[in-house]
Amino acid sequence: DQDVASVAIDNTGRVWAGTGNGKSEGYGIAVYDPTAKTWVRFERGSLPSGQKMGSNGITDLSLDPQTGAMWSSHHPVVEYRQDLGGNYSRVFIGGGVSRWHTGGWSAWTKQAGARLRAFGEYGETTAVLADRTHNRIWAGAWDGEANFHWPEGYGVHAIVNACPLDNCTNETWESTTFKED
Repeated sequence: DQDVASVAIDNTGRVWAGTGNGKSEGYGIAVYDPTAKTWVRFERGSLPSGQKMGSNGITDLSLDPQTGAMWSSHHPVVEYRQDLGGNYSRVFIGGGVSRWHTGGWSAWTKQAGARLRAFGEYGETTAVLADRTHNRIWAGAWDGEANFHWPEGYGVHAIVNACPLDNCTNETWESTTFKED
């Protein structure tokens, strides 16, 4: 049971669909080429060497109309790992922000050193916006105090992260936190 959480159209007319759901699952991003009438799917585990994607759980997509780059925000997904003894463990992998540009993927996650403020080891992001007016990539997120309680609504804070659109690096991310009342 998957959802398409976000849909965007790029400068060439291709349709991008980001998948994910509230149960920490996702199948990455599917791209439809209306001319060829074909779909291509991008998944974190099957990218070429050197390319990175935040996770297969996609929360949002945003096009930079000037460069044609497609940005995505990510939630963690469940992966199962097997140890040498044959035992499996369930781990949550991924988050952050990714960019498709000139045929390849780049990613910014807390785990890889990005100065994102967001929940979890990688940084769970909920929204992304490529903003040419302010030359920023904006990423919405949330974070919680050690004793946060989501259903009761305490200890959970709203966060906006920003990075220069043309020169985003792990070090250039900045964040603003809106603490809960």
